[in-house]
Amino acid sequence: MGNKQSDSKSNNNNKVDGNNDDSTNKHVDNDTNLFLDNLHKLPLELSPEEFDLICRDLKRTTFEVDTYVLEEGERANGIYFIIQGGCAVQSNNFTVNEIDEHNFFGEISCIYNKECTCSVITTQKSDMFVLDHHILMKYMHNGPNIELKDWYIQQKYIDTCDLFDEREISAKVIMDNMLKSHLFHDWSTDALSYIYNTITAKNYMIYPANSFVFSKDYKDGNCYLLINGSIQVYFEDQIITELKLETDECFLFGDEQLFLNHERHISIKTKSLCHIVVIQVESFQNLSERYPIEFSKLLSLSYTWKQCLRDRVKYFDQVFYGFIDIIAMIISLKKVPLFKMFSNSTLFTVAANCELIILEKDKNLLAHNLDINYKFDSIVVLYGNISISSSDDCERSLSSLELFKVKDEYSAITATSKCVLVIIRKQQMSDTIISVSDSLTVVDI
Repeated sequence: MGNKQSDSKSNNNNKVDGNNDDSTNKHVDNDTNLFLDNLHKLPLELSPEEFDLICRDLKRTTFEVDTYVLEEGERANGIYFIIQGGCAVQSNNFTVNEIDEHNFFGEISCIYNKECTCSVITTQKSDMFVLDHHILMKYMHNGPNIELKDWYIQQKYIDTCDLFDEREISAKVIMDNMLKSHLFHDWSTDALSYIYNTITAKNYMIYPANSFVFSKDYKDGNCYLLINGSIQVYFEDQIITELKLETDECFLFGDEQLFLNHERHISIKTKSLCHIVVIQVESFQNLSERYPIEFSKLLSLSYTWKQCLRDRVKYFDQVFYGFIDIIAMIISLKKVPLFKMFSNSTLFTVAANCELIILEKDKNLLAHNLDINYKFDSIVVLYGNISISSSDDCERSLSSLELFKVKDEYSAITATSKCVLVIIRKQQMSDTIISVSDSLTVVDI
């Protein structure tokens, strides 16, 4: 991450130099490969040979907890890549972000020749690779390959020092991420701007770790756009699933309150510090008059939510309901290899239109529903474990978040524990989903 940085100064203000170990100037297995992956993400024009040489010049350093690695107003000594551990990012004694392992910081000071706009402090003992500023300068012949403002937007950084027009940066970040969501993915720029212009600074929230965004049975009318961080989905006191965003991802949740007049069925809690844009129901007022096309799309989405609610109402009083909530399902499906390349809008279509079966332990799906032909359907084990038997006496077990395609030779699909199964039928999915899923490999048993 960049110059978004950390916690208040403590008495044990450790030396920033850390402790060098014997791994300096060595290729260090997977850690070096992870660093190289991140190095390629930086706004640099380097040849493959230069990337390799930089890796040979790395220093590996250990920083104790509560060590200031970067100080606001000073220049960074290098670019830091966290191998293990974590840091907090602070501006004016307020934590504005967190940096976990396999992420970097200090690149704005080094590459763009700026003073650090925030401080970075370790929140636990941390091992880091350090790419020394002077080493970097040996290979940086042409300067950064994108403007600083565009780098801020790409990385979704908060401009804590007013380097740019704050509204311009936030507009680009928020609107770009709105377009990645299932709610706004096909909206016009003018309609997105209309919604964005209703969002004030107080709607861009920084939630500390372990904070409830909303709780089950809560009714607020808002939807939430996750820009950075990790969230967990709870049903009652049980964690159903969790989501950690990558830099180029976003996730919108809670939009059922725009369409359904009932309390929430799940709770959302932050696992790490999160940046979340709160979009209030009032933002959609007068949309039908100004942007009738986008309003009709909302009506279509409202119909989908209501139909899904009607079809799944029988599960509401069961502990397994949390697993089949649309938002919880989308987050879970993101972890299935088949769906990793799907957009949020496509995943929403899958989650809203798939069939769901709760299969009791020792029940055989094929015998349980004799009137249904599951041949060539794909099935995701959303929760629990199953055993698949075939006519040649082969047997295989599958657990949560594994997917398979039903074949002729299957004689039994038996739950070895109580299961929630997602049945994905080709005829129920859009042509887009079919074309993507056909191009991918499903578990072959």
